[in-house]
Amino acid sequence: MSLPRPSLDPELNAKLSAFPLGIHLNAEILTQMRQYAVPAETYLEGRSVQRRDRSVQSLDGFDLPISVFHPKLPAVNAPASTGCMAA
Repeated sequence: MSLPRPSLDPELNAKLSAFPLGIHLNAEILTQMRQYAVPAETYLEGRSVQRRDRSVQSLDGFDLPISVFHPKLPAVNAPASTGCMAA
């Protein structure tokens, strides 16, 4: 069973509009882009990175899966980081 995807987050859409993508990002383009998605594990293999999968609720009530990545060990003499999130 496939659940319908929520619409693009208005805040994200506003931020993306600042980038010169060369195309208008819409549901059709996102569907095409998802065909080429590579699992995160492909990039994480052999790296000292910790991954936590979470779910956050959007303003319109949809649960959005996110992944939070951060180093397993703190970096020496590096600025503080709160991690990196990816959807």
